[in-house]
Amino acid sequence: MAEFLFTEAQNMFCLEVRRFGQKELLPGVRERARQASYPKELVKKIADVGLLGITIPAQYGGQGADAITLGIAMEESGRADSDACLFVILSALMNFVLGHGAEEVRQEWLPLIARGEKVGCLGLTEPEAGSDLAAIQATAVRDRNSYILNADKNSTTLGMQADVTVVMAKTNPKAGRRGISLFWFPSIFPE
Repeated sequence: MAEFLFTEAQNMFCLEVRRFGQKELLPGVRERARQASYPKELVKKIADVGLLGITIPAQYGGQGADAITLGIAMEESGRADSDACLFVILSALMNFVLGHGAEEVRQEWLPLIARGEKVGCLGLTEPEAGSDLAAIQATAVRDRNSYILNADKNSTTLGMQADVTVVMAKTNPKAGRRGISLFWFPSIFPE
């Protein structure tokens, strides 16, 4: 049976993130959990140690790391503060979505996300479907060079703090989960 072990660099990274979590994330975690928003200063600290740029390519200000490193960052930040882990996860999701978009959009947004200056959110949860991706009712219909989005999302992770939103909607309802597309747009909740 094959054995799976972290590399020395991954073990060191794990310890660094764990120390950061203990020092910066764990203090005040209960108080933050009661608040409706997350302190921007703390998001900036998370970015400053590189956790928001884990999967973002170096050319856009990130580390360009692999999925294992992302998993370490998620686990160790979440160990101290599960809300902090959301920022790590969503920055990786923003990289995935924008990585399939136009180069000028990647150049504009990915460095901002990696530096913690812009935050992304995910619009998945619906009143009738919950977070069951296959059951979502949101649709997007092509209209010339754009789409008309018809969606009722009742929970958007980090939505009130986000600068950019990714919404999941069916563009081909007959295809089930395979007919779902991701739509990226600037958030409707500016400061």
